[in-house]
Amino acid sequence: MSLRESINENPVLGLGIALVLLAVAAAGYFLIKPDTSERDKEYEPLSYYYDQNKKELFVAPSGREVPFETDSGSYQGEPAAVRAHVFACGSCADESKRFIGWLSKPAPPGQAGGAEEWIRLPDQNKWYPSNSPEAQRIFNQVRQRCQKTHVLHCSPEKSGQINDQ
Repeated sequence: MSLRESINENPVLGLGIALVLLAVAAAGYFLIKPDTSERDKEYEPLSYYYDQNKKELFVAPSGREVPFETDSGSYQGEPAAVRAHVFACGSCADESKRFIGWLSKPAPPGQAGGAEEWIRLPDQNKWYPSNSPEAQRIFNQVRQRCQKTHVLHCSPEKSGQINDQ
């Protein structure tokens, strides 16, 4: 009697063989599956941040909650690193065309004024709710800075930069 005839006469045998084959396939997958953990780290999204003490732009993983600590210590009683919104006139890859449009951090609890985020210019200390007239002036300054070309919002990936921190 052939295997096919045996399975036709005894369906439980067919089910058993199918389950064994499935288990072997699953075990084989987990044994030879490539380790992507290192590769996934290489493709972690990056963002620009600004150290308010050093007045320096740097790159770190996008998931960081701001503000966060840097080796420069605290800034006005808070961690020094905040999010930097970097733009370029024309090409993000050309460092000479990139500039910091504004810095941002979450609105302080109870002071949001309806805004989830506060912003400021890198060369000023005063923060404004992102929905305020002052913030709108900052946004307009960024748009007007690139009169002959389009303003591009840059990411470290677009700029060809690597993770510095």
